[in-house]
Amino acid sequence: MRDIEGGPDVEVIGKNRVICGICLTGPELWNPLLSIGLLTLPCVVFHAFVSPWYIEKYGAVGSLVVIFGALLMLTAYVSFASTALSDPGIMKRQKDPKNSYDAITQQWRDRSPPRWQDAQINGRVVRLKFCSTCNIYRPPRCVHCAVCDNCVERFDHHCPWVGNCVGRRNYRSFYMFIFSTSVLCLYVLGISCHKMAVVVQQANDEGENAALKLFGSNADAPLLAAYVFLAIWFVGGLCAYHTFLVGTEQTTYEALKGLYADGNPFHRGLIRNFASVLCRFPRQMYFDPRHPELDEFDEPRSPTEIVPALQAAYPPVEVFAAQPPLRNRGYERSLSQPSGVFAEQNWAPQPGSPVNGAGIGWEEGEGGGGGGGGRRDHRVPGRCAGLFNQLALPLVSPSQALQQRVSLRLCPLLQGRMRHQADLPRLK
Repeated sequence: MRDIEGGPDVEVIGKNRVICGICLTGPELWNPLLSIGLLTLPCVVFHAFVSPWYIEKYGAVGSLVVIFGALLMLTAYVSFASTALSDPGIMKRQKDPKNSYDAITQQWRDRSPPRWQDAQINGRVVRLKFCSTCNIYRPPRCVHCAVCDNCVERFDHHCPWVGNCVGRRNYRSFYMFIFSTSVLCLYVLGISCHKMAVVVQQANDEGENAALKLFGSNADAPLLAAYVFLAIWFVGGLCAYHTFLVGTEQTTYEALKGLYADGNPFHRGLIRNFASVLCRFPRQMYFDPRHPELDEFDEPRSPTEIVPALQAAYPPVEVFAAQPPLRNRGYERSLSQPSGVFAEQNWAPQPGSPVNGAGIGWEEGEGGGGGGGGRRDHRVPGRCAGLFNQLALPLVSPSQALQQRVSLRLCPLLQGRMRHQADLPRLK
């Protein structure tokens, strides 16, 4: 995209487009226009031919029928616009952590953070992946969309019909769109079939050719009925499928991938699932569309936005970050601790610990043994900033780990809802 002042291209929100500094849509412009045309065509036919016939024949009752149909159409249009022109839940990008200066350690970072981290939610392990494009650890259920080139929170799918991703912030309007469109199709189909039945009955009573009268001066009714009959198989089936997803607290991406074959940690019962997805107001955007810009890698953004959002969405949940076992020169490291351990106010090493006081770990470099001159620094930010800073794990010296047991006492996280202590296992 191009920034608001018309300067050089800045990849801050991927391929999404900002309209008038308020609306945000995907890179596809013709697909939403096609969808609007497919929705407008039956509406025009209905109000141009069927509605006048109903009002003329049934008077006030016919007017009520037409007004109700118009309200359904208005609901479909508004929900479509809300889905297509709103932020689906794009995660704000951060600058590349490599070659950036760390003010805490007063050194330059020389490598990217670990590729994977694991979070435990309601007893289930959810794998968090570091996005090398957005330079963030994706929160649970966050996926990078290949079309929009953005990480979207609670990513459901990229809908080509609305030209935008469907995520946490616009899923409710998307569901309202397909639901209202399904009801509208059923309503128009019923009204059209009723008109066809009345026309055929009148033709039979008057001794006229029913088929000639139906497909002659009243051809709008059968054509409209055929159109919405075909449309309802697609829209109605989509609505039924998403109703199932809402009831089971899944997304389209998760259902197609079969991620919860062993149990869904986000499932909280039918009523609470519907209330959580459809009755919750969308959160604020993570960025200002009028002035989009990249965050510095060590800006304290994630702890103030992402973690409270997860805590509010899942109050009884404990979120942990753990690094799977690693093998390095015949030496295994298996570290497990809550997220946020790199906030220096959140932990302090015990006396004799090989981890230095700043909360930064190191390991032996290629040119040295146990001496300090051969140690290679792999420092990462000590400030609790960004998902990387929340989930990054320290590395300890193999030579000293063979002699000592590392034990870190951690302060409470997430306002007391996390565990109060986590010890590193014995390193062998």
